[in-house]
Amino acid sequence: MKKPVLIDMDEQAWCAGFMSGNLRRMEYCPYPPTSAKALAWSSGRIEGQAKPQGTLPQLRPISL
Repeated sequence: MKKPVLIDMDEQAWCAGFMSGNLRRMEYCPYPPTSAKALAWSSGRIEGQAKPQGTLPQLRPISL
């Protein structure tokens, strides 16, 4: 069995994306499209949208 791949994401960008998604704000990612921070922001936004409004972020590693 293969070991999972872990991605180290920028915590500040992830939290900003989480808050954007959780507060249901209509805004675009502020980072360049192919940057690591854009990946972190988008991942945080997806997680934020999946949680009930007002939920605080809980950071965890992402396995691929």
